[in-house]
Amino acid sequence: MPRGRRNTMTRLFFDIDGVLAEFRECAEYDEMLQAGYFRFLKPQEEPLKALRQLAEDPRFEVHTLSAVIKESPYALADKEAWLDEYVPSSVKRQFCW
Repeated sequence: MPRGRRNTMTRLFFDIDGVLAEFRECAEYDEMLQAGYFRFLKPQEEPLKALRQLAEDPRFEVHTLSAVIKESPYALADKEAWLDEYVPSSVKRQFCW
């Protein structure tokens, strides 16, 4: 290995809304504040398949990344439950408010 280079994994980030989960563009903001809105978004199979394959590859550190609506008391728990169902537990989770 050349001097000064570290053996590091490549970090990959997958957005949840609109990438891993179908984002409903016609949804009203008030609807997104309700319990279950994010929990029951339809999974996008091809991006999830890619995430799962990359998560098994030791060259990559795979993360999910998602914004959480502050005004919703349900959004974070809904997104966590969605991830629990569709994403391997080895994938790191990042949320921002």
